[in-house]
Amino acid sequence: MKIYFIQQGNDGPIKIGITWDIKKRLDHMKTFSPHPLRVLAIINGDSKRERLLHRKFKNQRLEGEWFRSSERLMEFIRTLPNNHISQPIEVDGEKLLSPLEIAEFIRFKPNRVISMARKGQIPFIRISGMIYFKESEIERWLREIEQSQNPPHQEVSKKVVSLMSQIH
Repeated sequence: MKIYFIQQGNDGPIKIGITWDIKKRLDHMKTFSPHPLRVLAIINGDSKRERLLHRKFKNQRLEGEWFRSSERLMEFIRTLPNNHISQPIEVDGEKLLSPLEIAEFIRFKPNRVISMARKGQIPFIRISGMIYFKESEIERWLREIEQSQNPPHQEVSKKVVSLMSQIH
């Protein structure tokens, strides 16, 4: 079985559901939706995992299996493998990186990177409620941590020093 995340329009509610056949399910949903639908992500799972996801995002629940398109839900979807919302975004000619891309680079879990951004521990920008990172600012931040006598985050500092030694 597959768990799907389907959104109405570009910023509408998101349905978290389960199906054996995503194409048939999407075709069926289109007949009842006044807005275009887009598949954000599809993951393997069963009804138990679907219920866990519904509980995880209960504060964003609108009705039934429909959830508000919150920053928290969208960030979660972006961390899923093979999500369909990772189109490159640029600001001032510089490609912005997702929390997943930064997490892979600094070897942290994506949720940790998101948490660090929310706490102001890593430079980021917010566009339409979503968290992104400029590669140049991340590189500057990494150099500052590497050169710092009193690093603000000891665990981050150790990983950065190790990472930077591999890059140089």
